[in-house]
Amino acid sequence: MKKLLMLTLVLLMALGMAGVVKAEDPVVTAEEYEDDFLAAPAVAGLLLEEAGVDNRYGTGRDGGNYIRDVANHMGPGTDFNGVSKCDQFRYEYEIARFLKLEKDAEIELPENILLSAVFAGEGSVFGYNVGDTMTFTFLGDIQRTENIFVYFESAQEYREEWGKADYLVNENKLTIILTEEWNNPRPEIGDYVTGFSGITDLEGNAVVVPADGVEVTQQ
Repeated sequence: MKKLLMLTLVLLMALGMAGVVKAEDPVVTAEEYEDDFLAAPAVAGLLLEEAGVDNRYGTGRDGGNYIRDVANHMGPGTDFNGVSKCDQFRYEYEIARFLKLEKDAEIELPENILLSAVFAGEGSVFGYNVGDTMTFTFLGDIQRTENIFVYFESAQEYREEWGKADYLVNENKLTIILTEEWNNPRPEIGDYVTGFSGITDLEGNAVVVPADGVEVTQQ
């Protein structure tokens, strides 16, 4: 959403993209940081405005107001479906899903984008040590539809059917846990994830990897 993205960029500039706060800079408290993000009713208003959908729907007893519905669904505090408003893009995703799927608002769901790929374990290559993990985090919740494949820019893909690892889907995360050493460990830290098959969002739409891929980092 363009307006929310602009707000995020302004906030990042205010706080410092590198996370460096100079001595003369004002200290930003957690409360002030949270205040810089829009709460669910305002996000819903922007989503509806961009889709050209009126806040009100129906007539009489069959009528209602989308923004009021969103406000009533919040909690605790400004959380929405358990997501903090500081987690801006997932917050928007949950609100959009509620409006479209629960309230039949004619808006488009944001694409379920891969946000990160994180290796946790020894060394710099996944596949050597039993118990090592690779965790892929998406914007919204995911589901498996068949055997999972994960594709990389420089390394051979992962295929669930090959075994030697558990492939676990939990909400918006896919975690691969090594159960046996691989003959061909991969990828190295710094490689890029380029695609998936076998998983979708909860509506059956393909998950999306940004055009430049997502870099594999180490926890």
